[in-house]
Amino acid sequence: MSLDQLTNQLQIFFHTDQFEVFPLNRGALSPNYLINFKEELYFPETQIVLITIPVKEIKTLTDYMHIDFYLSRMGVPTPKVYEMKRQFGWIFLEYQNLPTLGDYLNKSPDRISEVLSDLTDFLILMQERCQFEENCPAFQRFLDAEKYQYEFDFYVREQLFTNYFNKNLSELELRVFSSFSAEVSETLDFDAKVFVHGDFQSGNIRYDGRRKDTPFKIADFQDARSGSQVYDLVSCLWDSYIPITENLRETLLDKFFNYQVKAGSRLTKKKFQKLVDYNVIQRKLRDAGAFAYGYHRTIDERFPSFIRPAIQMAVDKIKKYDNFKEVVHLFERQRED
Repeated sequence: MSLDQLTNQLQIFFHTDQFEVFPLNRGALSPNYLINFKEELYFPETQIVLITIPVKEIKTLTDYMHIDFYLSRMGVPTPKVYEMKRQFGWIFLEYQNLPTLGDYLNKSPDRISEVLSDLTDFLILMQERCQFEENCPAFQRFLDAEKYQYEFDFYVREQLFTNYFNKNLSELELRVFSSFSAEVSETLDFDAKVFVHGDFQSGNIRYDGRRKDTPFKIADFQDARSGSQVYDLVSCLWDSYIPITENLRETLLDKFFNYQVKAGSRLTKKKFQKLVDYNVIQRKLRDAGAFAYGYHRTIDERFPSFIRPAIQMAVDKIKKYDNFKEVVHLFERQRED
């Protein structure tokens, strides 16, 4: 739906044209918009956020609401929900004039180490607080082998190779890719599952540096599910939008691992490192495919610039494992092309 079409729908809904609509994350799969009212009309504030979700995916809308209520009870800060309109696929949220974490850190690069250390603490706290609750949608679905394999097939093989690189895998390449994706998917599927945001990166985190207790507020958690305790950690330490050094990653990985040991985890450092590596591989290839998918759907020129760096993050980890040598060649051939 175009911005003009959305604006017309909102004018009919609000019975007024005394507002303006601005994209907040143009080209995203579930776009967000800022609505700026010219006078007090419908909501308690003159600026609000609108999340739009295709009506055919209406369950995503109700999942967002249920997970938001759950996170509020668990003491995890989220934007306040004002209203939901199922028939349109709309959720209206409070607007806080706060930067995303990515915007903040790109303007204050000297604070990356400090802020990401605080974010690691926040993630640990979130995992401590967000215990199993039967009726929460996040605990009714899983980051398991089936989910990982689906993302390899849809985002990597179909969106990245076929649609973006115009590459149909040969029979031999398909066997290599299938063996690789199965190995990664099955390794990442294990019993110790915690609450996972699912897209815990700087664009989905608002940052308020004035607050020392809880400076972070999370959004876009509608796909939260149960999964690996390192999945969200990998998402924020291998973020496509902010520069993070290997030394900082290692420091924060050690911090997180030491917490896991104190909390009673039986993970060895070697097993922990392998889970991190495999999560980086899966997550960054999935991200590359998602950028390709976003570009295909919107022709937004920002997306291609993120694709090859995301692939490179994955390839750097793939190279550590001798059994994945052919996979390295598969991705490097696309880079040469």
